[in-house]
Amino acid sequence: MLFDYQDRLVLTNDNAKRMLLNIKLDDELTNDEFLQLLDFELPSRKTANQITMFQLTLNKGNESKTLRCTFRTIVSKRNEVLGCIYSFADAELENDILTGFQSYNSFLKLVKSERNFFTDDLTFTMIDLLDHIIMVINLFSNYLN
Repeated sequence: MLFDYQDRLVLTNDNAKRMLLNIKLDDELTNDEFLQLLDFELPSRKTANQITMFQLTLNKGNESKTLRCTFRTIVSKRNEVLGCIYSFADAELENDILTGFQSYNSFLKLVKSERNFFTDDLTFTMIDLLDHIIMVINLFSNYLN
């Protein structure tokens, strides 16, 4: 979700709407109103290069969803705040602590549960870094000891 420098909603997508349990996201929505709908407060939204990560639980009727959110300000070369962006992820899916990428098993769970969401052809790339990271750690640990 993208808000402009006047804190007005500029851009959102269907995935965000679905994750936010269909909270009404209209063109007139301001950043303050959005945070009120989430029942959440950020310390400051006008700090240049601010990155804040938080977790929240949304409830709608008998449905509950825990989300992880990354909030980031967008700044110009003159260090002026141009807007802000919220990026949401399902907190129930497992992510790698080091990279933040979703684990393979969680990805499969997501694809199976959201089968109807992916209507177009889908391509994804999977990278297994573990063997290479272990090799680098072993190599450099020998030099450090």
